[in-house]
Amino acid sequence: MKIFQIACTPIRVHWSLLGLVTGLMIWQYTTAGTAAMLTIAAAAVCVFSTVLLHELAHVLVAKDFGYNTESITLYPFGGIARIEMPERIPPNHEIYIAIAGPLVNAMLALVFLPMAYFLGSPFGLIFTLNFAMFAFNMLPSYPMDGGRVMRSFLARRFSHEKATNIAIGISRCFAWIYFAGGVLLSSPMLVVIGAYLLYLLYYRIRREVIDAEK
Repeated sequence: MKIFQIACTPIRVHWSLLGLVTGLMIWQYTTAGTAAMLTIAAAAVCVFSTVLLHELAHVLVAKDFGYNTESITLYPFGGIARIEMPERIPPNHEIYIAIAGPLVNAMLALVFLPMAYFLGSPFGLIFTLNFAMFAFNMLPSYPMDGGRVMRSFLARRFSHEKATNIAIGISRCFAWIYFAGGVLLSSPMLVVIGAYLLYLLYYRIRREVIDAEK
């Protein structure tokens, strides 16, 4: 569902996100009252506004390089900016586009750090959210932002295909670490993240690389 448009790029919210937030608000209202419901609503707005700013940074930098941007869609697990880029994107373009989102989170974390220290909640939550998004997205796990930054550096020395293969190999190691760590620490979130990245790296992305090399 399209909610508005920024820089000629439609901003959409997936039905699953609306359903999840609505369900949580109803549950909180029936079990804890209006205040709890409003807290959930405020937290959802805060989280997904941060995600939107992250994805919007990718879009604006891509537009500056002349690439078309189809949309930004917000999902329960985060956001996806759909950008029309060539298969062999120049390394200097990829690094700036990839790093733009995490840098926005880093700047927001720095802005809210003193507020979190002196005033506490809710600024502490906003600081933690942005710091976590920066740290997580900058891990060298392709196709996440950190993985794309890693590939852009590799592509300065190797061919695009070889850089991609090296990035995928390193990312697989990290994906297995996430998955195994989630099992050992009983963390469903880490297990899901690891499993999703393994699916991308072993099937979807690998097929795209093989097709591009043919």
